[in-house]
Amino acid sequence: MNIVKFNKYDIVFLGFEIDKKIDRYSLINLYKKLIRKYIGNFSLEYDLYGKPYLTDEYGNLKNISISHSKNIYIIGIDIEDKYKEIGIDLELNSINNKLKRKILNKYDITTIDFKDLWLIKEAALKCLGTGLSFGMKNILVESKNKIKIESSFRKFYFKKLNFILKDKIYFFYLVYEFF
Repeated sequence: MNIVKFNKYDIVFLGFEIDKKIDRYSLINLYKKLIRKYIGNFSLEYDLYGKPYLTDEYGNLKNISISHSKNIYIIGIDIEDKYKEIGIDLELNSINNKLKRKILNKYDITTIDFKDLWLIKEAALKCLGTGLSFGMKNILVESKNKIKIESSFRKFYFKKLNFILKDKIYFFYLVYEFF
């Protein structure tokens, strides 16, 4: 298995490819092994909505976000505790344009293409930890790096990042909230 480890914005990322189908239980065990090997002795756990988080032996929490598309995976860990929340999303497939009316808000910025808006909103939902039930229309992409959540004063920001694996570039979005 090829693994690339890199740091951006004080977040440690692990990007990797899995060549075969893997069941959820085996995948979670693989995440745990990779985190122990590359990050440290943390326990991977999930909250009621399925948002992952890490704890150390003293109960200290670390933000983590996980995404995959097809056989490409990315894990982001806020190892320096710089952010209140983080979320990442990676997508290799095209997004069906019929979904536009379900996710676009009439105030979304129009200079970003639909697939990027989708990725930003998915990463924002992971950052919030609510899952899809919150609704993508409630996330407003205001500018080239800022997100507003409907009925909230919280401020979120995003960055488009990439990593190289086997000489191929993969793009993903990071959404984060400062303390």
